[in-house]
This record gives sequence, structure tokens and C-alpha cells, in this order.
Amino acid sequence: FGQKFPDITFEKDVYGVEVKFSKDKNLQTIGNSVLEGTRREGIDEIYILFGSFVKGQEPKFLWRKYEECCVDIAVTHYPRYKINMNARRGESIFDKIGVAYKELRKLEQEEILDIFRKYYRRNRASVKNFQISLLRRMSMELR
Repeated sequence: FGQKFPDITFEKDVYGVEVKFSKDKNLQTIGNSVLEGTRREGIDEIYILFGSFVKGQEPKFLWRKYEECCVDIAVTHYPRYKINMNARRGESIFDKIGVAYKELRKLEQEEILDIFRKYYRRNRASVKNFQISLLRRMSMELR
């Protein structure tokens, strides 16, 4: 797992499953890069299989469409989706930016970064300067 996105493909590589897990009850984790540089070609639908492994409890497994549970962006070494398996309809990052996941994927990398830059400026007035500068640095690397 983890070398390509999504981790598992089937049905002639049309469907994909990304495997994520957490060791606590919150059903949240950091997902893949917003640029999806390791995405497998031809995948139309991606689902998340999420395992919750809380010590002393039975494991819990959930699944959802990928775009339904990407709720925000975390900036690590690259901007990555924040996954929340308990997200309600209309709370995805794609709802917040006003661009459907399938449409965002068709854009050039610079356009994707620009959309998320604008999102941060509009909605995250308190975002630390290093996050914005990281997005700028990534844009420079893409050129």
C-alpha cells in the first residue's frame, strides 16, 4: 500500500480503494496530496476503507466515497486532504471551494494550487505564514 493512489484497483482499473486507519476514536487522518502525483490513470471512482483500531475495543471499519470525506487541507511537506469519515453531506473541501472533485482533477497543478491558495486567504485568516509560503514554494517548483 501507499506507492500509488489509490492503494487497490479493480474492475479493469475503473474503481479504486484507498486504505486509511486511525488508532483513536476520531475517524480522522491525513490523506493524499491535493496534486495526486501518484494517482493511477483511468480510475473513475475512489472509495476509502477506513479502519479504527482503538486499544481494548473491537476494530471498526467504514467506507465512503473519497470526495465525501475530504473536509479540509493540511499543509505538511505538500498540501494534503484532511479525511473525516464522519463528515456530513455538503461539508467536503470540494463543497467549500465550489469545485467538484472530478472537475478539480482535470485542472493543471498550478490551477489546483491557486484554488487552494484563494480558499486559505478567504477562510483561514489565521493560517500561519509558513503554510502560505509553502504553497508559494510548491508553485515555484512546478514551473
